[in-house]
Amino acid sequence: MNNLQALQNQLVNLKSEFIVKQNELKDLQSDLLDIEKNPQEYTDLESLYDDLLDELYSDVCEALPVTITGSELIKEFDPIMYRCGFSDFIGQFDYSSLDCYTDKESEIEDLESEISDLESQIEDIEIEIEYLENNE
Repeated sequence: MNNLQALQNQLVNLKSEFIVKQNELKDLQSDLLDIEKNPQEYTDLESLYDDLLDELYSDVCEALPVTITGSELIKEFDPIMYRCGFSDFIGQFDYSSLDCYTDKESEIEDLESEISDLESQIEDIEIEIEYLENNE
């Protein structure tokens, strides 16, 4: 009977831990969605866009008689094009390239593995408890 009580206590503890892990998983999934919806809050997208423009227009800028970057050139001479391009850039931004996003994905994978292990442990203990209850 003592063994049965210990197993029942262990089962309660595992189920509590399982619930905690599920809540943590929901929070992490919510964090991922937030990154997807608001990537500009997690990185300086304007700086990334400027770097892209600087790279794309480096040949053009090198040919000019003044020292200017591609992003500065477009901001100065066609600010509407810059804003429209930036808007498109944000809309097509690959948030999965952000370190914070990949870190959350990794945490989710680890947590899902932990949850799966807990489910297996719970199932094994429930089977053992059932066996002990039926064979008393």
